[in-house]
Amino acid sequence: HSVENQMRMPKPNLKPTEKPVIKYTTKNGEKMMAREVMLENGYTCMAVSNEKNPDEAVLMNKNEFQKFLVDSTK
Repeated sequence: HSVENQMRMPKPNLKPTEKPVIKYTTKNGEKMMAREVMLENGYTCMAVSNEKNPDEAVLMNKNEFQKFLVDSTK
């Protein structure tokens, strides 16, 4: 998606699941957090964000999040 299209996309309605928040530090020292969330359609995925900006999360499926976590942490 282009940046212009992303700005117009509606914010998804996310509901946190009962699973704990994962907090970690990246190789470059950025403090991150991730938690499992459920979309309106019942699909669960991971919402990954900087601890300073939790409302600006990137949604990833669980397999992609696992790869991202391994590659980005110390």
